[in-house]
Order: sequence, then C-alpha cells, then structure tokens
Amino acid sequence: MDTARKISFDLHPSILDHFGLIPALEWMIEQFTLRTKIRCRFNLPAILPEFTKTESIVVFRIFQEILTNITRHSRASELDIALSRDSGKVLFVISDNGVGFDTGILKKNASLGLLSMRERALSIDAEFSIESAPGEGTTIILRIKQPGSSIETI
Repeated sequence: MDTARKISFDLHPSILDHFGLIPALEWMIEQFTLRTKIRCRFNLPAILPEFTKTESIVVFRIFQEILTNITRHSRASELDIALSRDSGKVLFVISDNGVGFDTGILKKNASLGLLSMRERALSIDAEFSIESAPGEGTTIILRIKQPGSSIETI
C-alpha cells in the first residue's frame, strides 16, 4: 500500500494541485538533491508566470523525466535550473555539468523518454530542445509560447 501511494504521489503530488507548479518543482528538486547529492540551483524571476493545470502537469512530468535522465546518464555534480521570460515566452533552462553526449545520436535513435518529453511539450504548444557535446554537459530548454493559455483538457 505504501509503495502504491508513493508511486501515485510521484506521478501527481498533491503539492501541484494545492500550491502550483513552482512550489512542486522546488519540492521535486529538493528531493532530487537529497537522493542524488547533485547540487541544484533554481533561479526564479521576481514575478512568476501563471500556468494552467494542464501546463503544470505537463511541465512537472517533463521535469521528472529530465531529472531521471540526469541521474541515470549524466554523472553530473551540479545542476542549474532557470525560469525566465523572453519575448512573451517562458523559458525553463536546465543545465548540468555532466559528461554530455553527441546529440547526433538522438536523430538516429530517439529514446522513448525523449520522445515522450517532446510530445508532452507539443501538447501545450511548447518547444523542447537539447544541446550537448561529449565532455561539455547538457542543456535542455523548454519554451512555453503563451503560458496560461493552453486549452484545459483535465
């Protein structure tokens, strides 16, 4: 029963419904740091954007997948996450100092996790991109075109 409860909470924690996306991401990052010992910095603007419920769930799940991939593959010791606005878009930029990889491999063999992150991003009219090179870490950028305007489907 405890395992089922933990899985349910990890997929959709009540903090997301009660406090919103940013506190849920802060909680997730804190748990990630405790579990992995990877040092994380989360830089937020003074005024936070508003997200719909659908956007919040999608971004939360994309972050879960990103943090899982960092844990499994990056061998990073530091992670920087920045939330900012640029020309009406909201940007989440997630950068690690890990081993990096050749992004050309993604064009040939896209992983299921990567495909699901891209599909999730498209579902809220967002763009998802990855920049990386061997030995140079990885940067992931999620651009939400008009936050708060996604059609609610939930």
